[in-house]
Amino acid sequence: MSGIVQLHGVLPALISPLKQDGTADQPAIHRLVDHVIKGGVTGLVPLGSTGENASLDETTRRNVLKAVVEAAAGRVPVICGVAQTHIAAARAEVEAAARLGAAAALVAPGSHLGEIGAVRLTRSGGLRPRTPFRRRSRGPAIPAPLRRARPWRA
Repeated sequence: MSGIVQLHGVLPALISPLKQDGTADQPAIHRLVDHVIKGGVTGLVPLGSTGENASLDETTRRNVLKAVVEAAAGRVPVICGVAQTHIAAARAEVEAAARLGAAAALVAPGSHLGEIGAVRLTRSGGLRPRTPFRRRSRGPAIPAPLRRARPWRA
């Protein structure tokens, strides 16, 4: 899918339908995606940071994202949730999202990273947050803004 110019409307964080053995339930994912698109959403956010993403292994995360991208079939942008606690793992997730056809990645850093600002995976493949981290590598380019979540307080 081509790059995102402007997001608008409703972009729900999707659940990740799983089979009894914990693997991605691709037919259920396809039904879910079709259902929400028919309901009028303007984008999809699989693997959000407040859902089951943290409990899924790498293969299952990839299979969930692949099924969502296939089911969306270009009708709406797919913004892959990335919730990793260190930059190397976040970079790997964003690169995988780009390879699998996501239009962007929504990066939720570990709470110890604090406010970092916007980040982008550049054409040369580096994750480029404003501060305090700068990294360069090779890989694809998709937008990857950071999700800023305030700590929950009672």
